Amino acid sequence: MLLIRFLIFFVFIMVCNVYAEQQKIVIATLEYPPFIYSENNQVKGPIVDKIRDLFDKLEVKVTIKIYPIARGLFMVKNGEVDAYFSLKKTPEREKKLLFTKEPLIQQPFVFFVRNDSKIIWNGNLEDIKNYRIGIVSKTSYGMVFDEYLKKGFIKNIDEAQTFE
Repeated sequence: MLLIRFLIFFVFIMVCNVYAEQQKIVIATLEYPPFIYSENNQVKGPIVDKIRDLFDKLEVKVTIKIYPIARGLFMVKNGEVDAYFSLKKTPEREKKLLFTKEPLIQQPFVFFVRNDSKIIWNGNLEDIKNYRIGIVSKTSYGMVFDEYLKKGFIKNIDEAQTFE
């Protein structure tokens, strides 16, 4: 009887070890230097380090790949990757995706202009509606600015696929 219990316990431990070794996930992210970037075919940066540390603690192997936001979100939807970071939480995205309760990082978004520009901004979005503004496709810049864009208050938008 003791031998049978030992064998059952041994088989259980072996199955658990095999399962733990097979646990791996693939996570997509965007190129977002200096937080997330590719160097020598490796994804690096402080946010990437946080993600890797977390999964190391969970003993889960993680592969991180860089894709544009639209493509990465499409891949999550189709099950081609298991997750995507780093996305700004929006009500629209919360309907389809799960978000952590704590952000990986917090950062303000800012407008910038050329040194010789005469544009002065006091924080009122109405004051910039006639200027050409560059954004990255499928990127959220916060609820206020996103709503402003959605309602068409800013007409002259240059939309890029990457932050570069």
